[in-house]
Order: sequence, then C-alpha cells, then structure tokens
Amino acid sequence: MDPSRASVNVQLDPTLLPRLAARVGASSFLTAHRRVDLSKKGLHAKDCQAVNSLLAQAISTAMHFATAEVQRCRFSPTPDVLISLTLRENGDLGDEGVRAAVETLLESSASARVGSLSLAAVGAGDAGVCTLAAALTDAHCQLKLASLDLSSNRLSAVAAHALADALATGGSTLVELNLSRTAIGDEGAAALAQGLMRSSSIAKLDLGYCRIGSAGVRALAGGAAMRSSLSQLSLHGNQLHGGDGAQAANLLLVSVQTLRYLRLGEMQLGPAAARVRRT
Repeated sequence: MDPSRASVNVQLDPTLLPRLAARVGASSFLTAHRRVDLSKKGLHAKDCQAVNSLLAQAISTAMHFATAEVQRCRFSPTPDVLISLTLRENGDLGDEGVRAAVETLLESSASARVGSLSLAAVGAGDAGVCTLAAALTDAHCQLKLASLDLSSNRLSAVAAHALADALATGGSTLVELNLSRTAIGDEGAAALAQGLMRSSSIAKLDLGYCRIGSAGVRALAGGAAMRSSLSQLSLHGNQLHGGDGAQAANLLLVSVQTLRYLRLGEMQLGPAAARVRRT
C-alpha cells in the first residue's frame, strides 16, 4: 500500500480544545443571536402570560436552537443567548400585556438575554411603561436592554419621568430609545434631559412627533451637554416655530458637541431653518 494514501485514525483528547482556549485567553462564552418576531400577530395579554404562553414558548424555542448551535462548537463554550424581541403592532396588548411581557422576560433572563425590545404601537399607556421602567431601574434586575422602542403608544410625561429614572441608573445599558409619536411634550422632554445628565450609555434618541416645543428642546440641550454619549437625536414633527425654534435647535448643536445627527424636518421653522447650523 502506498504510505501516502494510508489513513490514520486519531482520537483527540476532548479536553484539548477547551484547554487551548483557556491558555490563549479565549472567552469561555459564545454569544448566539436570535430574533423573535411576533409583530402583527393579534396578540392579547394572555399570549404573554405564564410559562406556557405564546411569548414564553417563542423565547424558549429560540433559546433551544441557539444553545444547540453553540454546543456544537469543538471548544465547548458556555452558551450566551442574546435575543431581539419585537411585539410591535399588537394593539390589543395594552398595559396588561406589557406587564405580562415584562414578567415573562424577567423569568427568562436567567438563561437568555433580551438586548432589543420593540413595543411600538401595542396600545400601551403610562402604567405599562412605568412597570417596564421600574424593572430597568432595579439594580438587581437581569433585564439589560440596549435598544427599546416604545413609539406610537399612549404615553405622556409620566412615562418619560419613569424612563428618565431608568436612564439615570448607574447600571443602565440603554443605547437606543425611541419615543416617537407619543405625547410626552415639554415636560417629558425636560424629564428625559435629567436622565441624560446622568446617563453614560444613551447614544440614539428618537423624539419625533412628541409635541415638544422650544422649552423642551432647550432642556434637552442642557441635559445632553452634561454627558458625551448622545450622537443621534430626532426631533422631526415637533412644535418648533420660527426664530425661537431655530434658536433652540442651534443651542442643541452648540451645546452637545458629540451630536452627529439631528433631524429637524416637518416643522414650521420657515426661513429661520437656514440659520440652524453647527458653529
């Protein structure tokens, strides 16, 4: 037999790759990303409640397949499942559904992390969002969101105050927050400004169509100027008018040096809009 064609059976030590990974300082965890999309499913609160709910089953299924994928790796890493969950446009969820979803996510947080959560247009009011904000504010809570979409809900300044407390928490992980098409107004913007003063994580904030006027924008400028993380801010469709509105927008650009994107369209700034620029 030609020696070059001979086959050799070699059985590797199953602990070899894990030991090599440890030797070179490789992480013992491997993150698997999964998207759970339950948008436009006509969900009600009962679909998010309890262990056997539709939401719990969807998360469990995503975790199962992600974990199996990680466990196939030769160096035997510990699975770290990161989930992006969207429940948008399930208008019948309401506050009860939001509270049920939060409870289900908290129960699942021991084995899976939810990094992104969309609750856009789910019929939520201040009460449901306050429950979510309270969970995010709790230092012992395992729900660590990087992205949160609460747009197109029935929110007022009350919800903004609760979310501002979450932003101000030292352990806050929120990088993106979308509150567009809500009614937080100037009071809500001023509350968020207080949160921005103490947040080192938030980089993208969408407050389009939130009934915010010049006073709210000036408050945001003051709050955002105290921290260097905010880089994108959307204020389109708000109540900025004429010269006063342009001055407030200019204050943002001058005060917040880290701001790289500022959306100001769909407002009646008139000729004054031409004077909105970074100086």
